[in-house]
Amino acid sequence: MSAVGSKLKVLAGYLPIVFVFLILPLFFVAPVRAEEIVPEILQNNVLLEADSISYDEEMLEVVATGDVSISMGDSTVLADKVTYNRRTDQVSAVGNVVLLSTDGNVTFSQSMELTGDLKSGTIEAIKILFVDGSRLAANGGTMTRNGRREVSKAVYSPCPICPDSKSRKPLWQIKAVNAVHDKSLRRIFYKDAILEMFGLPVMYVPIFTHTDPSVERKTGFLAPSVISNTSLGTSYKMPFFFNIADNQDATIAPIFSSSAGLVLTGEYRRAMENGSLQLSGSATRAGKVLSTVDPLTDESKIVRDVEETRGHAFAKGVYYLGSDWLAGMDIKLASDHYYLGNFGFSPVYDATDIVSRYRGQSHLTSQLFFERAAGRNYTNVAAVGFQSLNPATGSRSLPYLLPVASFSYRGQPGLSGDYWLFDANLRLLGREEGIQSRRLVVKGGWRIPYTSAFGAKYSFNLGLRADGYYVSDLPGTGQPGVRSDSYEGRLLPESYMDWRLPLARPLGRGLLIVEPIGQLVWRPNGGDSNKIPNEDSLAFEFDDLNLFSVDRFPGLDRYEGGGRLNYGLRSEINSTFMPDSEILVGQVLRARVDETYSDGTGLNQKLSDFVGRFTIAPSRLISLVHRFRLDRTNFATRSSSFRATVGPSRLNGSIHYMKLSDDPTEGLPFSAENLTIGFSMQFPQQWHWTANHNRRLGKDGGAVSTSTGLRYTHDCITLVASASRHYTRGPLLAPDTVLGIQISLKNLGQS
Repeated sequence: MSAVGSKLKVLAGYLPIVFVFLILPLFFVAPVRAEEIVPEILQNNVLLEADSISYDEEMLEVVATGDVSISMGDSTVLADKVTYNRRTDQVSAVGNVVLLSTDGNVTFSQSMELTGDLKSGTIEAIKILFVDGSRLAANGGTMTRNGRREVSKAVYSPCPICPDSKSRKPLWQIKAVNAVHDKSLRRIFYKDAILEMFGLPVMYVPIFTHTDPSVERKTGFLAPSVISNTSLGTSYKMPFFFNIADNQDATIAPIFSSSAGLVLTGEYRRAMENGSLQLSGSATRAGKVLSTVDPLTDESKIVRDVEETRGHAFAKGVYYLGSDWLAGMDIKLASDHYYLGNFGFSPVYDATDIVSRYRGQSHLTSQLFFERAAGRNYTNVAAVGFQSLNPATGSRSLPYLLPVASFSYRGQPGLSGDYWLFDANLRLLGREEGIQSRRLVVKGGWRIPYTSAFGAKYSFNLGLRADGYYVSDLPGTGQPGVRSDSYEGRLLPESYMDWRLPLARPLGRGLLIVEPIGQLVWRPNGGDSNKIPNEDSLAFEFDDLNLFSVDRFPGLDRYEGGGRLNYGLRSEINSTFMPDSEILVGQVLRARVDETYSDGTGLNQKLSDFVGRFTIAPSRLISLVHRFRLDRTNFATRSSSFRATVGPSRLNGSIHYMKLSDDPTEGLPFSAENLTIGFSMQFPQQWHWTANHNRRLGKDGGAVSTSTGLRYTHDCITLVASASRHYTRGPLLAPDTVLGIQISLKNLGQS
C-alpha cells in the first residue's frame, strides 16, 4: 500500500504540468468561425438534400447535384443542380427546376436565378401550375418578394389538353404580350390580350384582369347572357358581382333591350349568425303593353303606352330571436299586373337563369311572420297581403289578413300512449271593398293509439271544436244592395276511429302485403251557414290523398259534417322476381247526403266515387303512377292522372297526362285535359339535352308550350342554350318565342 501511495503522489505532482500542455496551445491557435465551416445558406433553418454536396472555400460556393431539394421558410426548390454563391447571395438552379410554395401553386422551369431566401429572381421558360389545374406559361419573367410575378409572351388556360386532340391546343386560352400574377391581390393582369377558342382568336382587349384560381368569391363580372323574345326583342344581360364580405354579396345585372330599353336588376344577400336576408328587384322606364295585335292589320304586334317607371321588389329573410322564436318576411311586389310576365322575372332571382318566365301566376303573396316550434308544439303569427296579377281582379276587393295566427299543442303521451291535443286559429280578414270577417276557432281533443295482439292498429279520437265569427258588409239575401253585420257561431263535437290490419305473407324472396283500412267518423250534420263567408276552402279535389281525412276542406270556413265510413284496401308487393307495386282503392259511405258538396266533386251522394292510385316499378329504369277517380255507378273516369318515367338518368323520357271531370268541380267550374311529354339525354358525357311539350287536349285543345335546352359542361367552359315557345294568347298576352344563350369560362366570371 505504501508503494502504491508513493506512485500516486508522483502522478499528482505531474498533473499541473499536463494541464498546462493541454490548455496552452488553445491560446495560440487562430480562431475558426462557424460560417467558414458551414455555409451561410445552411445556417438559416435551411434543409438541403442531394446525392452529393461540395463546398468551394475559395469561391465561397455550395454545389449540390442529383435530386436536389432545398427548403427555406415556405419555399422549396427541386432541381438537378443547385449552386449557392455566398458573395452574391444568389441561388442558381438548373435542370427540371420546380419551385413549390405554400399556396399550392407550382412553378416549373429549366433555369432559375433566385436570391438566397428563394423569394425573388428571374426565371426562364416559366410554367405555373395553379391549385385548380390552371396553367400559365411564358418565355420568361421575374419574381419579387411581395409575391408579384411579371412574365412576357404569356399563355393562360384552365383547360386540359385532350389526349386525342390533333391541334394539341386547349379549348380556350388567353394570350398576352405581358402578364402579371399578383399574389397579394390574388389576380392575374394581362396587357394586349387575345382570347382564343378552338384555336381561333375571338376577342382582343388592351387590358384585362381576372382572379387567380385561389379565389372562390371576388368582385367582378359574371358570365353574360343573350336573350331574345317577343316583348323585349334582343336583350343582353351583364351581371356584376360585389363581394362585400364573406357573409354578404350583391349582384347588379343591367339588361339592355332593343325594344324596352334599359332594365336595371339586382340582388343583395346576407348571411348572419342568427338569420339571413335576400333582396332582389328591378326598375325600368317602359310603357305598359296596351295590345298584342295591330289594330290596323290585325297582326301580332306589341303596342305600348307612354313610358313610365315600372319595376318589382322581392324581399325574403328570417331571424332567430331566441327561445325557439323566428321572425321572418316574404315580400313580393310588382308595379303592375303584367310587368313580371313581360320582363321574365321569377320569384327567386338567379343571374344564371337566362330564360325565366312568370306566366300562369294569378297573384303575389307577401307576409311578415313570427314562428315558434318547440317540442311537439307550434305557433305562427303573420300579417298577409295579396297583389293580383289579373287585370280583371280589382285591388280594392283583394283581402288582407291582419293578423292570422295559429297554435298547435300536442301533449306528452301517457303510459297507454294516449295524449291531449289543442289547436287554435285567429284570423282578421279585411278588404277595402267587400265582406270582412273576424274568426276565432279553438279545438281540443284526446287520442289513444292501440295495437291488438293480432296486429290490428286502432286510433280512437274525441274532439270538440268551437267557431266564432263576426262578419261585416255581408250582402242581404233577397235584398240587393243591402248589407248587414252579424255574429255567427257553431259548436262541433266529433269522434272517429281509424283501423287498419296489415296482413303479410312471403312471396318468393319478397313479401306480399294486403291491408284493409277503415275510418268511422261521427260529426253532426250541417254546420255550414250561408252567413259564414267561405274564404279559405274555395277549391279542393277528392282523391286518394284525402280519402281518409276527417275534414277534406283545406281551410276552416267550411265544415264536413255527418256520419260516414271511409274504407279502402291497400296492397303492396316487394319481390325480387316481380315488379314492385302498390294499389289503393277506396270509397266513402255516408249516413245521409251532404249538400255541402256540389255536383262533380264525387261526394254529393251517400256513396262517393271510387278513388285510388296504382304504382308499379318493373325495374329501377321504369316507374308508372296512376291516380284516378271513377264514377260510382258506371266507373266512368271523372279525374285521372298518369305519370310514367322510363330510362336511366343519362337517357330518359317522361309523360304526364291529367284529366278532370266534365262536370263542374269545386273551385274549378270547367273540364280540363292536359298532356306533358319530356325527354332528357346526356350524350356524349358533357352534353345534356332536354325537350318538353305541353298541350291541352279536348275540343278547344292546342299547344301550350314547347321548349328545348342544351347544356355543355366541360372542365373549363359551360354552355347553356335554350329555346321555348309559349302559345298562350290573351287580351294583353301574345304568343312568345324565347331564345337564350350563355357561355361561362372557368375563372372568368363563372357563377
